[in-house]
Parts: sequence; C-alpha cells; structure tokens
Amino acid sequence: MARTKSPPNSFKLLREELRYRIYLPVGQVSFWAYLVLGVVAFGGLGIWLEIYRLATGASGASLDSLKTAAITYAPTLVGSSMMQLVLADGPVKYLRSFGWSTGLVSLAGSMLLIVHQDALNTKALFVIAAAVSAFAVGLWWVANGTEKVFQDSVSADDPVGGDLGTELPGNTDGFEA
Repeated sequence: MARTKSPPNSFKLLREELRYRIYLPVGQVSFWAYLVLGVVAFGGLGIWLEIYRLATGASGASLDSLKTAAITYAPTLVGSSMMQLVLADGPVKYLRSFGWSTGLVSLAGSMLLIVHQDALNTKALFVIAAAVSAFAVGLWWVANGTEKVFQDSVSADDPVGGDLGTELPGNTDGFEA
C-alpha cells in the first residue's frame, strides 16, 4: 500500500500564523486605540473603579472587591478571544485548536485562582492576576491582529479624490470663458 504525502507540520504553520498576527497590527493606530481604550480602559473598568474607590476611601471600598475585579478581568477577555479564534470564518484547524487549548487552560487556571484566592497573599494574587491579564491581552492581540477593521489602509486613489476615470457630475452649459 502506497503512503500518501504526510501533512505539513502544523506547529510550524501555527508559529508562522502567530508571528504574522503579532506583527501585522504593530503600526496600526486604530488597533492601538482600540486596545488601549476598549480592552484596557473600558474592559478593565471594574478594576479602575475599585482602585479609585480604595484611593478615595469611598464607603464600602475593600481590597476584596479589587481582588475580585482583578481576577475576573482575564477570563472574560480570554473567553471572548478564544471564541473569536474558534468561530471566525478564515482560521484553519490548527488555529481553532490553539484557541480552544489556550481558552480552556486559561479558564482552568482562572477558576483555580478564584477558588484558592484566600490561600494566596495579596501581593502574590495581584502578581498572578496581572500576569494572567497580560496573557489575556496578548491572546486578544492574536485573535484581532488580522481584523480588517483595525487596519489603517489608504487607497492609492485617496490623494486625488477617487478614480480619475469617473465622470464628474454637473455640466458646463451656459459657461463662457
């Protein structure tokens, strides 16, 4: 029985895809604006609110509320990024597998952190939450790195106002030079 050609090494394909998705948006202002404003500022609003409440001594403010906000930020971002990788039209099987794998491992880690938060000292909990949040932002980056909405493209016709072959509206009737 003749063997068929073996499939390509999908680890290499995944590495190249991840590299592409990481470097493509680096020079895109729209991508960075959404990352900073949408993902970090608005996405982390619960954290910012609890920091503000603690800093101002607001009634009912507690370190436990900040811990909860810090611990629950990453799972929501990882979950939405994972779903985006899994459900997107273009990704191939190995990228979907990467999405599922990272999402499920992150979910398990987040659940362990939530369940065992009282066993950790406060500093360790915040360091772990910050590391997991940085990973979550990185996964969001990978999931959105190729999204057209974040790519600041300029058409070659933009400087001249559009296609030069297009007939202009109006007419010159009654115009004398």
